[in-house]
Amino acid sequence: MRLWSNSQFDSPRTPVLIPIKVFGFRRSAIIELVIILISLQIIDYVFFDGSAFKALNPNPFWIPIVLMAVKYGTRESLLTAIFASVLYFSNDLPEKNFTQDSYTYLLTVSSDPLLWFVTAIIVGEICGRRILEKQALRVELANTDQRNAVISDAYEKLKLSKIDIDARIASQLNTISATYRAARHLTNVNLNGFPNWVRDLVLNTLAPEKFSMFVIKGDYLNLQMRQGWKLSDYYHTKIPANTALFKHIVDHQNFLCVTRENEDKILNGQGTLAGPLVDGSNGRVFGMLKIESQRFIDFNQASVESFHILCDWIGEAYTELVEKEQKIERKIANSPLDLQLRGLKRKSDNRVERNDNTQFSVSLVYIECLLLDDIRLEKYFAFSNAVFEAREKLRNTDSIFKVGESGDRFILLLPETGLNDAKIVSSKYEVLLRRRLPKTIRQTPFKVQVKEMSSYNYLTDKHFTITA
Repeated sequence: MRLWSNSQFDSPRTPVLIPIKVFGFRRSAIIELVIILISLQIIDYVFFDGSAFKALNPNPFWIPIVLMAVKYGTRESLLTAIFASVLYFSNDLPEKNFTQDSYTYLLTVSSDPLLWFVTAIIVGEICGRRILEKQALRVELANTDQRNAVISDAYEKLKLSKIDIDARIASQLNTISATYRAARHLTNVNLNGFPNWVRDLVLNTLAPEKFSMFVIKGDYLNLQMRQGWKLSDYYHTKIPANTALFKHIVDHQNFLCVTRENEDKILNGQGTLAGPLVDGSNGRVFGMLKIESQRFIDFNQASVESFHILCDWIGEAYTELVEKEQKIERKIANSPLDLQLRGLKRKSDNRVERNDNTQFSVSLVYIECLLLDDIRLEKYFAFSNAVFEAREKLRNTDSIFKVGESGDRFILLLPETGLNDAKIVSSKYEVLLRRRLPKTIRQTPFKVQVKEMSSYNYLTDKHFTITA
């Protein structure tokens, strides 16, 4: 069976069947015709005299003729009339009477075949019109069903598009809010917490499935932070200076996208996007941000532009943090804290000269007030007073120095104290500070950060964030 329709909405699923034809006649009609005529011939020779039913009135050959006319129309009924006439005239014809002339005899002999042809034409045309109308209705019904299916599919796609657009709008609103929070949080981040800040920022803005950040160490781009990587991933953790990726990112400061010509070979399966992180103070590349995998729907021109902006923002944030750290170091230099640190260093150097192997450790506890900018200045002073009052419960050798502006940052110097002991002291100091805080600022967050010093080098530390 084949499928047929004449509508623009048709597809191979349209349930309209066209019959297979042989020499212009339907194959099913030919098969039925042959079966019926053979059956009639068998009946004629078995039960009658084999004269094509000439003695019967009406002739049984009317059965296939009327049947074909009603079921298939004019073509098939005329074909049936032809076959019936051939069978009718192929047998012995009745003898001519003396009282009949040639015309009367011919009319008598051919009366049935003539009536078969007339009936085939009249009934066939009437029934053929009905058959054509029925076929047209079937085609129209099939086309209507197909139109309904197309409209239904279009509605479902539109519905899914609406849901996706709503999700995108909600995601963008959340991204804007999360980006704003990340920007505010930058004021509370130091260089040690910078990779975590970058991780949160990238997740909230681009939401990639896998990404990483590299920093330059010697002749390599070394992995500093990664997100979403699996054990089965083959991404490199070190990128040598002689690779094309290193040269394009560090030397030429190019942004790479896997969809651009020739840049796919440079990325070499290591990601879809890669961009340099530039220090704004000197214009030099200090690292690379790379996205290894993201959803196909999120990978578009807008996301590429956002990636560019993100890399620039991370570079500016890094510059700001470096300047912030340098500013603190400059404030400490030649201050009472610096003088005391120099004295402790001389004490440590004297131990080395005496071959005294006793470990000499100095730890610093940073205390910072995280008040909002619109808090009144007297509250800063209240916080400062609470910091110095809490110092009274510590050792006499422990000292507190103010290094921040408006009384918002302090350093607690702990001589002869290792990092682990300094953390214990800082925990006790937090409790004392809570008790000393006035009620007006007890809901204000503060940050306590412990660092161990060795020849003025800051080592890895742990952050303690408290809410007084």
